[in-house]
Amino acid sequence: MGLRRRLFVYSLPLVLLVIAAVWGLSQTILIKRFDQLDAQQLEDSANQLHRGWQQEMLHLALQSRDWAWWDDSYEFVKHPTQTFIERNFHEDTLSTLNLNFILYYDHQGKLVQSLWSKPPGEALPKQPDFAVMQTQTLSAVTTQGLSTWRKKPEDTRSSLFSIEGTPVLATSTPITNSTFDGEPAGTLVMGIFATPARLREMQERLLQPFELKPAAVLQAPSARLKGNSPIAGLSAWLGPRTVTEQRQLIDLTLLTLNNQPALTLHLSRERPIYQEGRQLINLFFAGILAILLVACLLGYLIIERWLIGRLLRMNQQISVIGQDSPANRLHEHGKDELAQLAAEINLMLERIEQGEFRDRAILNNIQDGYFEIDRHGLLQIANPALESMLGAESGALINHPMLDFLDAETAKQTIELYQQTEARNGQQTITAAIKRLDGSTGVFESRLSEIRQTHGELLGYRGIVRDVSNQVALHNQLLNMAYSDSLTGLGNRKAFQEQLASEWHIASTNQQPIALFFIDLDRFKEVNDRFGHEVGDALLKCIAERLRSNLRGPDRLFRLGGDEFTLLMPGGTAKTAMLLAERLLATLHAPIELEQQTIDFVGLSIGIALYPDHASSPEDLLSMADQAMYQAKQQRGRACLFARPAQA
Repeated sequence: MGLRRRLFVYSLPLVLLVIAAVWGLSQTILIKRFDQLDAQQLEDSANQLHRGWQQEMLHLALQSRDWAWWDDSYEFVKHPTQTFIERNFHEDTLSTLNLNFILYYDHQGKLVQSLWSKPPGEALPKQPDFAVMQTQTLSAVTTQGLSTWRKKPEDTRSSLFSIEGTPVLATSTPITNSTFDGEPAGTLVMGIFATPARLREMQERLLQPFELKPAAVLQAPSARLKGNSPIAGLSAWLGPRTVTEQRQLIDLTLLTLNNQPALTLHLSRERPIYQEGRQLINLFFAGILAILLVACLLGYLIIERWLIGRLLRMNQQISVIGQDSPANRLHEHGKDELAQLAAEINLMLERIEQGEFRDRAILNNIQDGYFEIDRHGLLQIANPALESMLGAESGALINHPMLDFLDAETAKQTIELYQQTEARNGQQTITAAIKRLDGSTGVFESRLSEIRQTHGELLGYRGIVRDVSNQVALHNQLLNMAYSDSLTGLGNRKAFQEQLASEWHIASTNQQPIALFFIDLDRFKEVNDRFGHEVGDALLKCIAERLRSNLRGPDRLFRLGGDEFTLLMPGGTAKTAMLLAERLLATLHAPIELEQQTIDFVGLSIGIALYPDHASSPEDLLSMADQAMYQAKQQRGRACLFARPAQA
């Protein structure tokens, strides 16, 4: 079969295969992918809506803690008086706090005081009697276990339920004093009615329209969405997705504290990606067909003129080379690849004759070291440059074991790389510390490749060696300068930012907490003013060392600049962070003797922020720690855990 017929026979099935593949991919993978993208958008909308409701619940929970962890509330529940109500609650207090009710229960679960704020009449869907709503709300609070007395002050519970068609968000927190001494005296319950007006406000804020439906038990939920806050977790079931040609629908059912359906949010979205995708696929397939037809025609004409004909002539010329005269050459002229191929064939004999001499001259004159070893690791060839690098005399390296120049660990790694090179039938680059014959050590980089016989048997390895000791030393020096504070030896701001990003990724992936300390020295300026900057610098180094000596193994201390420090505490909780903060504060209780000066007035102000309690990004975590530090600054020599300011 001729070359032309072979080209046609082999090309036709390929063209048909391309057409079938394009059609199959467009109708299966691409369409399915467009539908998946639409589904992902719908699921993202549901997740964002779920997070929005969780955020509402979290805000309410934090507000509940502010009122429950208060000495006045603690005393009121133990000894109820009207004075507390008159002093703290006015006609518009609940509306100002954006609350609809506050309930005080004693440690026996008995209602001590209830305060109510009725939503505007237009805000309720069914216009029920407000007294009925109060009664049903009190019953639901009891049923959900929100009024139950609990021992741990931090045991804040949140739940969602429906009263007369109106969703109710409620949280309860044990009532204790500000120092958390003793057991809680009762329980504080706060709640809001999710009126249509509040729901519209939430939709506008989240840019996620939804329709409120009565809660129903899903027959086949597609996913369980868990709350992401330990104090205000709001679980939900994501219903199965239903689609039409133009729209896609899904239900998000929010659950009560008892994991019962509370209410259902119905989401309806268009399918823009799917619709546009179908149109683009049709246009794309039509364009592909047209391009293939034109390309096949042009390709045949080009191949016939510039490839097949010339290959046939070259074949005729090659067939007679060496028959009549060894000096025969190809007569193919031009500047394309075939002409270059002809020229290379014409030069092949000359290259073979000159190759051995040229290779030897190159090896003897190049500055990089060259070696060849057999399969047992014995040197067979070593050029003068390699002998000079290793401090050996001419010819002294022949049959010398290459591994003798490496320590045990490096030798093990090198053997593994040799094995990888053999397994991959390729090349490897090795960077290792090598001991010279005079006992000194340098860092060398070697490009390793195989030596094989024609039939494929491995004979050994060859490599080019380069001394990179100076480059490695310079790189390490520059790296240390870039990431270290020159005064204290601590990590600098750049090192802190990269470490924070790394710890954040680990914590968010493994669901682990992080505590971030923002530390500022109190009255440090007085040291510079009274004793000079040299004493101030010495004081910074001394304080840095004291702080570092009190850290755990995984904790990392950084100096941002001036008298500002940060501390990353992986796995730190509020309790462990405060314990560490107290140890750090205690480090400055003892006076510091510097330059015959006694410094006993410098202290620390420490602000602490926690992930995931306080922030959703590394930047926010640093900002919250900074704010907490300024809170601590108001009372020098103390540590403050970040707390959101109470809303007026």
